[in-house]
Amino acid sequence: MTMTAEEILANQTKWQEERDAANAEKNAATDHLNQEQHDAIELAYKTIRDAETSMREMFDLTMSDARALDTSEWKLHSAFPSLCERN
Repeated sequence: MTMTAEEILANQTKWQEERDAANAEKNAATDHLNQEQHDAIELAYKTIRDAETSMREMFDLTMSDARALDTSEWKLHSAFPSLCERN
């Protein structure tokens, strides 16, 4: 069964509205983070992105990547102690 252009547009519009509502809910939840938590997540995201870029481009991690990973882990543990319990 082939979809018409109108059906495709309706499905796309519905999907976009659902995505936007889900993103708005997630964004509203971030308003409840304190500054330390926000900064820790931001650093961890940047560190993961940079390390992934190093692995993709150089097939290796640099020592600065390793230090940033260590720092990110510590900051996440400090900002979210109950979520980052050490075994």
